[in-house]
Amino acid sequence: GSDTVEVDTNRSPLLAAIGTPMGMSAALTCGIWQMPTDLVPIGNGEGFFLAYPWDWETDRPAGIYRSDEWGHNLRLVMRGLSDSNGTMWGKFVSNAQGTKIVGQNLVNSPQLVIFGGEGEGIRGIPTDDVFRLKGLVNNDSEVLVETSRDGLVTIDIVNGQRTLVIHGAKEA
Repeated sequence: GSDTVEVDTNRSPLLAAIGTPMGMSAALTCGIWQMPTDLVPIGNGEGFFLAYPWDWETDRPAGIYRSDEWGHNLRLVMRGLSDSNGTMWGKFVSNAQGTKIVGQNLVNSPQLVIFGGEGEGIRGIPTDDVFRLKGLVNNDSEVLVETSRDGLVTIDIVNGQRTLVIHGAKEA
């Protein structure tokens, strides 16, 4: 018998591997040095954001990084907000264009951190009950979150105002 085998000699971008069985576990020749906690694609395959939540995991600072689609040109967009070694990022979400990011910083007083795709325009919204970020909604003006108290709510990313979506909703 015979079988067809496709061999890719480093001609496909790293984004093509996301969601496949090989994922990011094979010998990588790009700037990704360990499996990050989140990979968020940007636009039409132009690149992605990734997060490393702890300083002590790698030789690079904790934060959110931006990369091209090949995993090259890795650059720090937002460093963790603590000067101590306890810097820790939770989940983050981005709009499809990669121009707006909302991250969950879990250091000292937990907060949502809103900034542009290159780290500009940083501002924080204090939170003590956000369990999980779901995504940006309403023309990227609000972030949908799951809270430990109320369930699903939207939080306006300018003024922090909350709107209840589903009371008591929890996802596994």
